[in-house]
Amino acid sequence: MQVIPKDLIPMRNAGKYFPVTVERGSLERWRRLGVRGVKLETVLIGSRRYVSQDAIDRFVAATQETDDQPTAPPTRALSERETEALRRKHGTPKPQ
Repeated sequence: MQVIPKDLIPMRNAGKYFPVTVERGSLERWRRLGVRGVKLETVLIGSRRYVSQDAIDRFVAATQETDDQPTAPPTRALSERETEALRRKHGTPKPQ
């Protein structure tokens, strides 16, 4: 049996309990998809969804960067043409 916290906040109001105001759509996305592998923990009671302040605090802490280094932007794979051009430019032999 799941223990339900007494300090439940309705999802429609939960955005005000974060360090910065958060839109409802972001809360729903964080609940379903998560951020950096961490999902916002919520509870469904009847047809309404709630979150606790503890769950918000855990989510915020878990999604913060652990170091002061900026995160590298996502990279894309090189096309065959780009790979071949770089190979020729640097004189790298073609893989067998």
